[in-house]
Amino acid sequence: KPEQYADLYCFVRQQRQLFAGYEDAAFVLPDGGDERYPTDPPVAVSDASVAAIVRASPGKPESPVVIHLVDWRSEPQPFRLKIAARRFCRSGEVRAELRQPGKPASQLDGHEGDNHVEYEIPRLEPWGVAVVTPSARP
Repeated sequence: KPEQYADLYCFVRQQRQLFAGYEDAAFVLPDGGDERYPTDPPVAVSDASVAAIVRASPGKPESPVVIHLVDWRSEPQPFRLKIAARRFCRSGEVRAELRQPGKPASQLDGHEGDNHVEYEIPRLEPWGVAVVTPSARP
């Protein structure tokens, strides 16, 4: 029924700049990872029930990278999202925020280590997008 999907359609319309012109860049699905990155994937999740689909705007390195997150568990739980920051921007210094339908955007606190940044993602109901942008340190 339309009312069951209204919040999702509204969210996509409000975030259209993060969807239009973007293409698949990498993914992790519950049944496997992206064969294009067999040894050092650009994204990983701590729970095999969570899907992460990375989308980027080709030829526009200044544009945010968007990671679509879906938690397929019947009772979603918080999980960790790990990204290879240098694959998202040359400096490797990134910031991220989580956007979900019907909720305000929230800045994600990242923990750096071994050329990766790890974010704690709160419980999704059932999906959201992590928006990753370059971040210059003061």
